[in-house]
Amino acid sequence: MTARAAASRSCVRGRRRPRGALLMEMMLALAVFLGAALAILSAIGQSASSLAAAKERQRAMDLARSALSRIEAGIDTAETLNGPVPEWQDEESTSEFAETPPAPTGWELSIRSTPYGGAGRGAAGPGGGLTLIEVTALRREPGRAAPSVAVTLRQLVRLGAEAEDRVGDLDDIGRAAERARSGARGGVR
Repeated sequence: MTARAAASRSCVRGRRRPRGALLMEMMLALAVFLGAALAILSAIGQSASSLAAAKERQRAMDLARSALSRIEAGIDTAETLNGPVPEWQDEESTSEFAETPPAPTGWELSIRSTPYGGAGRGAAGPGGGLTLIEVTALRREPGRAAPSVAVTLRQLVRLGAEAEDRVGDLDDIGRAAERARSGARGGVR
């Protein structure tokens, strides 16, 4: 064998891959692909659980806001709303006397009312007739002591015993609007 032939053979051998190198490359590529896929699936799962938690917090906020609004409007009192929240039912689809109580929802309202005090804070006394209403909406999961979601809203509310006006009666704001309207008409003429 000549030196030239031996040199060309060594070059050919140098370019050859060792046996199993292609298999190792495929296994490495598959491992990288699976790692990326698992990372993406994990991120999607975390996003879904975050979305579910945000929906639960939003529901708690809606319940607390509704309770505050009903108390402020005089529709309900803190005592009547305190406790488990019944399942919502459409007023048209239910009869006046239901045979079975509504199903429990897992939601509860905890409402505290505290007279708001402090000198010089209002015209009608030390607290101005204001009451601090604190509404906590929480959801308890079966078998867990701690609530899974809890939201607390606080608002100062002027509670009245009964509504003093009737439909069609003018209050101070209505009378001021009438005076302004009549004054505007008088200035135009």
